[in-house]
Order: sequence, then structure tokens, then C-alpha cells
Amino acid sequence: MLDSKQIRRQNLEHIQKHFVSRKMLAVALEVSPAMLSQLLSATPKREIGDKLARKIEEMLYLRRGWMDTPHTEEEVRNLRELSPGFPAKGETPEQYAEGMISTKAMRAKLERIGRVLGEALTDTQEADHAELVQISTWDDETPLDYDEVYIPFLKEVELSAGSGRTVIEESSHAKLRFGKHSLKRHNVDPANAVCVPIKGNSMEPILKNGATVGVDRGNRTITDGDLYAISHSGQLRVKQLYRTPSGIRVRSFNRDEFPDEEYTWEQIETQELMIIGRVFWWAMFA
Repeated sequence: MLDSKQIRRQNLEHIQKHFVSRKMLAVALEVSPAMLSQLLSATPKREIGDKLARKIEEMLYLRRGWMDTPHTEEEVRNLRELSPGFPAKGETPEQYAEGMISTKAMRAKLERIGRVLGEALTDTQEADHAELVQISTWDDETPLDYDEVYIPFLKEVELSAGSGRTVIEESSHAKLRFGKHSLKRHNVDPANAVCVPIKGNSMEPILKNGATVGVDRGNRTITDGDLYAISHSGQLRVKQLYRTPSGIRVRSFNRDEFPDEEYTWEQIETQELMIIGRVFWWAMFA
């Protein structure tokens, strides 16, 4: 059985596979390439302590404690598609570094706003929780910043009382704020972006009940294993999709309780199964 330091090292090894080079990962984590080599060498000269584990989680936008839990390569691959801390597909080290600079500038701005509004942590809290990023609060009345855009939620709407039939529509009031730069980094046109809530436990442990995913309606091409929002006879679902010779395979992360579903092209048509778009982002409470 692996101890905590071995688990952290294994997770870091999985993470490193999704960066072009160790130097690129070092930039993301704000550590030296030499230090990263010591952590990932065949005979590691350094271990990942609590402070560094929390820093890795912060820099890659992972939930607190993520580094202390074993994760498979597939879990990290799916996470890479959703976390803004990982480089986008095809993104060069230079483009990634530029995005990191923009993200740091936005963090600094949020800290300044937090101090003005009295939301900043006290000096004592900062010492105790140095790994936390200060944030500012906002509500529906707060104006959009110059680099922000509203993304609407999708919802199921019953066609007629008691019929049980539903259609999927954009909510007229539920929405989330997104940074235009973050969407651009992932090649998402804001006009094509929508948010979808996760219901139930079929996508655990990656996506828990109540999580929210961002969906790009401009990308409906299936890449095996990627996450997609789909409309299934009016039901809003988020699943992994795979192409098969006769149709598609729909997969849940919680495969013990929710086995794979196979659909032929004829069934796809008769059951009104349509791809809404590819998931590019997600968030949830621990």
C-alpha cells in the first residue's frame, strides 16, 4: 500500500504526462526545473511535503487534498481537459506561459478588490492558510468586468403538465461568469458556451451531484473518451462518448452502478439522442 508521499509522487507523474516538458510543468507550478527533476527522478532526492502538495493543487486549480488521493491516468486525462491549470490541446509553452501571466494578473486584481471591499483575509489567516487564493465576492447585480462574459445554463422543461416529456432550453436567469481569455485559450466561442448541472452519482468520483460543467456547442465531434453533454429524448445528460462501428457507446465514470450503453445509428435517431457539445470545464464543491 502506498503512503501519502508515494501517492503524491504518482499523481505528479500522471500530471507531468500532459505537459510538453518538465520545464513547462515547472513554469505552471512556479518551481525550478531542477527541483522538479529531483521530485520525479527514478530515485527521488526530494519528497512532496504538505506545503508543496497544496501549492500544486492551487496552481493547477485542483481541489484541496486532491494530491493525497490516488488517481488513475484516465482520471487525470479527463481532469486535464477540464482544469484551466493544464495546457490546452496544441498549446505551445510560449502560449501557456502567456496565459499564466494573464491569470496571475487577474488573481492580483481580485486580491486588490478583496482588500477594498474588506474581504481580504486577516494577517493571521494568511499565515495559517497561505495556500488559499483570495477572491472577491459578486452577485447578479455586480457589473461584468471587461474580460468577463455571462454563460447561460441549460435546463429541462416539461412539455405539458404530467406528460413526463421534456425539452432542453436555455435558462432565462441562471448563468455563470467566465473570463473571455480562459474561453479563448480553450478555443471556445462565448456564443457557443453553456453550463450544465450534474445530477445523481453516475459520474462520480470525478463529477459529483451538484457539479457544473461548461459545454462548447461548437464542438460536437466525438473524440473517444471525452466528456459531452447530450440530449436523450429530452433528458439532459453528461457522459463519456466513444465511437463504435455501428453507433456510439455512452459511458459513466461510476461503471459499477451504471454500465455502458450501446446505441446503433437507428436507435440514435429513434431515441432522439443528440450531442449538445463537448465539456471544456467543470467545478464543484468537495
